[in-house]
Amino acid sequence: MESVVGSVLPNDFKKMYRYKNGFDNSKLANLFYGFPFLGLDEIIKAQEKNKSQ
Repeated sequence: MESVVGSVLPNDFKKMYRYKNGFDNSKLANLFYGFPFLGLDEIIKAQEKNKSQ
């Protein structure tokens, strides 16, 4: 993930994703108000799309 983002990720972020890799926002509320808790695969797809633009 860090190679895709191009930055070192905080340890708490890594711990959170080891515990839970996102969740279905149609079934649960957002992790933080207005910010969905996306799975790593969705984050990587979005990052790659942003890099190609």
